[in-house]
Amino acid sequence: MKNRAKASVPAQVGAGLLFTTQQLLLPMIEGIVHSRRELFSWVQQVGIHALKELFEMDAVEMVGPKGLHRTERSHYRWGTAPIVLPFGGRRIVVPCPGVRGVRGGEAQLKSAAHFRSLDPVPA
Repeated sequence: MKNRAKASVPAQVGAGLLFTTQQLLLPMIEGIVHSRRELFSWVQQVGIHALKELFEMDAVEMVGPKGLHRTERSHYRWGTAPIVLPFGGRRIVVPCPGVRGVRGGEAQLKSAAHFRSLDPVPA
């Protein structure tokens, strides 16, 4: 009978466990990053939609409901105008209802002036 040395545990076995753990965690981390990015995008879209509704409510408060003529009005609608707002450290363009005075000149919506001065989502 021949003498054989006992087989020792290969050095790569310990590294295999680490590699398997990395393979399991990497897809979860990628999923978390993707979910965070998509959630932030959705929140931005909902926020922009809410801004549009807020601008429309301000216009209705100042001018009255769209299509309803008032004899003693001081302002009237004048299409839409794109305004630039700070949002998340960058600038976005949002459509805003245009309002003009009866005597001429463009009127500023209160909410548009408010949101121009501050950034709701800090960078």
